[in-house]
Amino acid sequence: MRDVLILPRKEHQPRMVSSPSLPDPAEWFPLTGAQEGIWNAQRLNPSSPYYVVGEVVEIGPGDVDVDRLARAVGEAVAETETLRLRVREHEGRAQQCVVSPTGYRPRAVDLRAAPDPFALAAAVVDEQRADMARHCAPMVERELFRYVILRVTDQHVWLVQLDHHLVIDGYSAARLSRRIAALYRAGLTGEPAPATGYRPLRELVEEDLKYRGSQQRKADERYWVDAMTPLPPVGGREGGAKRSGGRTVHVRQTLTPQDGDRLKEVGSAAGCTWVDVLLGAYAGYVHRLTGQQDVVVALPMMVRTTPATLKTPAMAVNVLPLRVAVSGADTAASLARKVSDAMVGMREHQRFRGEDLPGALGVPGAGGLLHGVGANVKVFNPALDFRGVPGLLRNVAGGPPEDMGLTVTPVSTDNGTEIHLGFDTDPTRVSRDRATARVRGFVTLLRRLVAPGAPRLGAISALDDAEEAAIARRRSAAGAENGHFTPVDLTEAIERIALTSPDEPVLVDARTSLTGTELVRRVRVLARLLAEAGVTVEEVVVLDLPRSHEMVVGMLATLLAGGAFQALDRAHPAERRRATTDDGGADVVVTDADGDPSLRPGAQRILWERIDWEAPAADIAVTVGPENLAYLLHTSGTTGRPKGVEVTRAALGHLIAHHRALLFPPSQRHSGASHLHVAHTASFTFDAALDQLSWLFGGHTVHVYDAALTGDALAFLGALSEDGIDVLDSTPSLAGVLVEFGLLQLPAPATLILGGETLPASLWHDVVASGKLAWNLYGPTESTVDAAAARVLGRTPTIGRPLAGLSAHLLNSDLQPVPDGETGELYLGGPQLARGYRARPIETAPLRGGSVHPRRAPLPHGCPGPLGTRRGLPAAGPRGRPGGDPRSACGAGRGRGPAPRGPGRGRRRGGGHGPGPGRESRGPRGARARRHDRCRRRAKRPGPPGAVAPRARARRGARRVPRDRGRQG
Repeated sequence: MRDVLILPRKEHQPRMVSSPSLPDPAEWFPLTGAQEGIWNAQRLNPSSPYYVVGEVVEIGPGDVDVDRLARAVGEAVAETETLRLRVREHEGRAQQCVVSPTGYRPRAVDLRAAPDPFALAAAVVDEQRADMARHCAPMVERELFRYVILRVTDQHVWLVQLDHHLVIDGYSAARLSRRIAALYRAGLTGEPAPATGYRPLRELVEEDLKYRGSQQRKADERYWVDAMTPLPPVGGREGGAKRSGGRTVHVRQTLTPQDGDRLKEVGSAAGCTWVDVLLGAYAGYVHRLTGQQDVVVALPMMVRTTPATLKTPAMAVNVLPLRVAVSGADTAASLARKVSDAMVGMREHQRFRGEDLPGALGVPGAGGLLHGVGANVKVFNPALDFRGVPGLLRNVAGGPPEDMGLTVTPVSTDNGTEIHLGFDTDPTRVSRDRATARVRGFVTLLRRLVAPGAPRLGAISALDDAEEAAIARRRSAAGAENGHFTPVDLTEAIERIALTSPDEPVLVDARTSLTGTELVRRVRVLARLLAEAGVTVEEVVVLDLPRSHEMVVGMLATLLAGGAFQALDRAHPAERRRATTDDGGADVVVTDADGDPSLRPGAQRILWERIDWEAPAADIAVTVGPENLAYLLHTSGTTGRPKGVEVTRAALGHLIAHHRALLFPPSQRHSGASHLHVAHTASFTFDAALDQLSWLFGGHTVHVYDAALTGDALAFLGALSEDGIDVLDSTPSLAGVLVEFGLLQLPAPATLILGGETLPASLWHDVVASGKLAWNLYGPTESTVDAAAARVLGRTPTIGRPLAGLSAHLLNSDLQPVPDGETGELYLGGPQLARGYRARPIETAPLRGGSVHPRRAPLPHGCPGPLGTRRGLPAAGPRGRPGGDPRSACGAGRGRGPAPRGPGRGRRRGGGHGPGPGRESRGPRGARARRHDRCRRRAKRPGPPGAVAPRARARRGARRVPRDRGRQG
């Protein structure tokens, strides 16, 4: 192919007009507003190839006179001023002029000898596009168009026409193609071609300048500001910056003449056109994919409102936002009427430039209205006549591709008018498979929407029956992969801590270290006091305690007494603490001397300092069932007043059973030890704290670190090393700071568990490269901390598969299954679903599968389990992306968040983390045992209330080291 394209220049090849041949400066005139938009866009992205637009006229089958075709092209160039424009930059402004005709003749290339001439022709077109983009990027003092004739076979010829968007738009390209066909026919018959009716470009410029200074422009601006106020949602629109140099993927689907007739019937009944019906359906499809009810579709407008602009090829097209309110109750007719009404104003005010709209609105991000989602309806007929030989105009370069930019092209055939639908996308952003699925989905939705009976948008699917069934099978299989577990009985699990690790420290903080026996004894003592205070099944106990071992003892004691704990964080505002405890209605508060006396003033108080830990710890006789309340945890309140989520003992027991079966054994194997040390870094009002405590029920040691320590990266890393931490469970933000200070270079911790917020891609890659064992846990508070789990493996970010017994469904806003690769809402159900919201029956009903809201009815399509909450998966807003099953959805909820996956294998840690030297430090007389003894001695030292151990004081007073210094160290 390259040999064909780099032949020596011949006389008939296009000639460049250099600077000395340019006209006198007096003949220069300014650009139009449309041209200035392209000029500025290309200057802002000088390497972008997308401002070269073009078509291929596929001529044949039939006998084509290539020489006559070349002369017709030359004649068209000679009579078309826009093709003879030259541009310069003068005193900071772009100017243009029209040069005299130069006897242009296009280059002709014969490809008939190639083994596959059509494939070679397509490659030639691609190479010409790329070469033209490089040539035109500077825009100044050069030809801004190119024609190439490709002789493909004896019966087929391709006429390639490429132009910089500065001089040509789609309307002009089609008009020029028709003109070339007319000149070709005239040349063969000897009859004169019809007059062009073109007007001088100066006339178009003068009209544009007059408009820009007119009252009409001000009125148009007011219309658009009003129409776009308040600003529609622009987040999640995938348009925007495009990679320069990328090729464009073209995918197509055809509506039959019968489909077109049905569109016309629906439009006629609604008092609209078939185009209104199609655009309304597309707005419905965008709503289906994005979940937005305020849908904006960017529409190219011809802006040819005068005889001069209608007749004269030039760059004039404008892109403006079509705003349509869409809901699941809409029909094809109602959507079409909405489009028709909106188009009245758009046509009347189409001269106001879309690129001026962000400045007029004065709102950051308003430019997104013109990117990402669009529709280009080409109402002209692409069929051409080259004196009995058919020609078809095919677009090959239409400007920067939009990820959801639909093209609509009616094509006349012997059987009627077909409508070609397609997406032209950048494959670095939207793959061919995804684009193909989108256009196929739109056609499915469109056909069902215009079917007899006027179906509602929310009642139909964009998936055909076979696709829907396949997705249901795949995702059901994915949900069953994690097996089935019997929930842990919490009372038995607490008692077993003493049996599993009687003499091993299991709970450690800055001042205290408790063995399994000591911990369970303290839990029993406090549980007896709670029972004496009247705590029984369903009674809430407020724990106003520091972030230390005291809080853990209080939580376990409440569970042992049969009650439900409500943990507080003393760093939270007093108003929030009072509001949440009033919501819980507790009659008992466990606190210490530093507690807040304003909390539940009428409640009975158990003061920590007055507890006799040597008192008899009798067994607690209480009958408690799995459906009874285990804890009350309030949401953050970012979307309103915090809601108290009621979680049952069965739900918490199910979570512990899952972690004990799926997380603990791999971590033990990876660390080379049966007994692990786990870092507890979360506030006890953050449900991730329960994940970190779950390791207690496996006989492992949990180290509780306060906020002052975890907020000092160097001190915290030192503590992790000193305490021999094997497992670090944290948010990505905390892990990211620790990574900057060298966490991943340390042999320990060997296992990372991340969640609670979105994991940045950079941190994901770092974790993958480190070789550490890592998990991603995801779930909202309403699903008892975690709903899905994934090993950090492979290269695709994922939240993993649902936990055993849970169901996870990715649905759109109308509760229809979401296609692979698209955005949807995550619906959860199963044994870990919370019992409800405290004292909020209306909001609790949909959580438990009720039908208070029509969108919260039990799940359709055979999805098992009660309906969960939509608050599960914000990847783009409150949305997620499936990739065949729920594990590929990405995002973070209010509970646990996402972590991507990547390859990795464990590293052996030195100093006693694996067989060999140092292994004895795990034994009872090793370093850990000595640290345990030191903690016990510190705990017995007398001191004023609230005093901290020496090591804790040193950590809390440590100076926060700047990040750059940390890197140097």
